[in-house]
Amino acid sequence: MYMKKIKSIGIFGNPKNELAVDAAKRAVKLLDKKKIPFQVAEEFPFVKKDLTSIEGFDCDLIIIFGGDGTLLHLLRHMSHKPTPVLGVHCGLVGSLMELNNINFEKNFLDVLEGKFAIEKRARLQAEVDGKKLQPSLNEIVLVSTKTITTVRYDLWIGGKFMGSDAGNGIIAATPTGSTAYALSAGGPVLMPDTKSFLLQPIDSLKNSRKYVVNENAEIKILRIIAAHPCEVVIDGQYHAQVKKEIKIKKSKTPAVFVRMLQPQAPQEKILELKMQNLNPGAKFIYKMLELRGGMTVRELSEETKLPSRTLNRTLNLLVKKQIIVKRKVGNARSYYTLNKRMVY
Repeated sequence: MYMKKIKSIGIFGNPKNELAVDAAKRAVKLLDKKKIPFQVAEEFPFVKKDLTSIEGFDCDLIIIFGGDGTLLHLLRHMSHKPTPVLGVHCGLVGSLMELNNINFEKNFLDVLEGKFAIEKRARLQAEVDGKKLQPSLNEIVLVSTKTITTVRYDLWIGGKFMGSDAGNGIIAATPTGSTAYALSAGGPVLMPDTKSFLLQPIDSLKNSRKYVVNENAEIKILRIIAAHPCEVVIDGQYHAQVKKEIKIKKSKTPAVFVRMLQPQAPQEKILELKMQNLNPGAKFIYKMLELRGGMTVRELSEETKLPSRTLNRTLNLLVKKQIIVKRKVGNARSYYTLNKRMVY
């Protein structure tokens, strides 16, 4: 258990995500009630308050509203600060997030009281042609800027020459990143607490081996040759051109995650609990949308035969509970569909 009462909070999220903005506003209400000061990132201006850069955060904990991409963006800009981060899932992909935007408030109150554990995840640090880049939580990838271009290189691990290879590139992944791009390229899954990194060639022409590397060993990728310019991609978000060499080693600063002391309910369980208290009409509408994918108010009225007032009231209830969402494509009429962030 962390056992340290939180005195200040940093807030970051995806400003284009309505669920993230709504959840952040709910978090602020709790912070105001508890009289806990907070800072808001200038990239997430959801409230009228003095904003700060991510690098300028000076707090005990940072709460993030969004998906894995939002969290990875934050961590890259916190290269030298091991501040604990608490992820609130408001996106389609949230494997790194600890809480769900639907019911995070109770758990957030526990966190503010210091009732949580922390988990440290190793990161990788790349130096490209002598320039240090931002640390990576998932992976560092060498590829050509033009798709399906052969990249040739020499590989050194811990001062030992491991051989030359040619293919579409190579991935250096952390245990966290072993379940991401490296896995799709044919790599093994490393447990989060494994003291190693993974090197996974991408479509090697020589059928080169993959390597599990001691976390203290330095990896060097030298004599990089390709018909087109090559680049290093960090966590699928940051790109940097590379001409000669890449050096990769363990970052001095790990990523620090907040973990709850009690397991959290999965998405399916949350949906099941929400559905229990709904009236038969609401459950009927849910089933219709589940079968049809998306329907307008007129279509729902014709199919369900519910009175207009009852139908609109029920739709508003389902939207409020975030079970369904209202969408609009271009100038077309609005329609309702299941909230995939809740269902999947």
